[in-house]
Amino acid sequence: IYGACRVLLPMAIIGVVFSQVIWSIHVQQISDSYVLRNLYYLVVSACFGVIVAYLAARGTGGLLNWILQSPLMRIIGQISFSFYLIHSIVIRAIVVFPLFTQSVGDVNSFVTMCLHYAAGFLLTIILATLMYYYLERPYFNTKNN
Repeated sequence: IYGACRVLLPMAIIGVVFSQVIWSIHVQQISDSYVLRNLYYLVVSACFGVIVAYLAARGTGGLLNWILQSPLMRIIGQISFSFYLIHSIVIRAIVVFPLFTQSVGDVNSFVTMCLHYAAGFLLTIILATLMYYYLERPYFNTKNN
């Protein structure tokens, strides 16, 4: 895999840069077209996938391995399934029940959007952690015993 990724790495980097240039020039046409928008996401995802695969296949050490082996990433890995399950519910709740609209002002302001995003992320992390420790982990403990 290392050899294949080594060959594909320059193309992946060029693909990410090229797709960002195309996006910035034709943002309106791409965002309006379902096919072009999904093709853009596919290209960028594939390019980033090749870059990550290359960095991971280089062997031990390196920045990517250091980040992926950190205690924070291990915790995020443990709660990731619970995070996946709960995130859409939290997003829906924040959209339906805006928390900061009265205190900040305009609903469409950048500050309000950032506050909603931060509150949603924090709430999702808290709920996912609770789900992991009180539902997911006990289930797997009883299943293994």
